[in-house]
Amino acid sequence: MTLGRLALAGLVAVLLASAAAQVAAAEGSGTLLGEEMLVQDVTLTTIDCDPTRVSTVGYSASGVATGPYPGPFTVQGTVTIEPQTLPGPRPGTVAGPLASLSETFTIDSPLGTVTGSKTLPPTGATDSDRARVST
Repeated sequence: MTLGRLALAGLVAVLLASAAAQVAAAEGSGTLLGEEMLVQDVTLTTIDCDPTRVSTVGYSASGVATGPYPGPFTVQGTVTIEPQTLPGPRPGTVAGPLASLSETFTIDSPLGTVTGSKTLPPTGATDSDRARVST
């Protein structure tokens, strides 16, 4: 894996962890208020990375959710990154603004199965955040 792809993988992991925590926090119904999804394992399923154009990365992840619906969770998603024209976090790397993030998740809690989806534009969480609880 090249240094650029390694930096991209790190960026995706950070974005994923941030988005997973925001999935529940952004939910307006309060049913997931305080829910936090702690990512423990990330697999990059697809990588189409070119710093001069929009890059797309597919991923799956898993971990442990805490809060109202504790238990293991899984996430599948895609993130796109605008052309990487900004200095990266480490010397010799580049970065680009987040174009989009779209994912689906499932929490297998003893209190019920929670499924939902997340679309996160660069401006932050929107009303499109949804989750469904089934027991």
